Amino acid sequence: MSDLQPHFEDGMWIDFVRGLAPIEAARQLEAHLEAACPECVETHAAWSRILDLTRRELSYRVPEDTVRVVHAAFALRHKTPMLARLAQAAVRIFDSFEEPLPAGIRGGPTSARQLLHTAGNFLIDLRLEPEGRVEHLTGQILSTGAEGVTSGAGVVLVHGREKLVAQTIANSFGEFQMEFERQNELQLYVETASNEIIAIGLPDINLSAE
Repeated sequence: MSDLQPHFEDGMWIDFVRGLAPIEAARQLEAHLEAACPECVETHAAWSRILDLTRRELSYRVPEDTVRVVHAAFALRHKTPMLARLAQAAVRIFDSFEEPLPAGIRGGPTSARQLLHTAGNFLIDLRLEPEGRVEHLTGQILSTGAEGVTSGAGVVLVHGREKLVAQTIANSFGEFQMEFERQNELQLYVETASNEIIAIGLPDINLSAE
């Protein structure tokens, strides 16, 4: 600090809030704070907040369950070339587009399509909603077996056999959603917490009619 520069530099305040400032410098800084210099009071407060945030970040540990879920979900994408061989094919048991319209109701524009699939102890409920060239997919994975195996399930959407289109992670209720460009030859793969992989073929659409 000098007559031309009446405020201490940031480096000195950093050392001060960390308790590393030399004794004489620390005394000068304390005296300056006691003099209530507004600018230096704010500088000291700012570096104190940063130090506190840094210490809290260092002490933070991500829950092991969260780490496991993320690793499991994103590991699924690396299995893409093998998914067709590893997965159990789901069976479609309901398609809203195959349901007859009520008497007196005329067909209208393309709307949301509801699909229900089964595979072993799992039910996979899907809803497809087109919006121009984009498809919105929401789904829920349900289990009739072990509780919690659908939480954090990895979900990937693949075009053809290997091209990754989208990926996400199911929440604690087995729910997930994703958006992607409308196209055919799409395959949805779900890997549960019990390491079961389920393959679901999404229905092709008439792109030439758009």
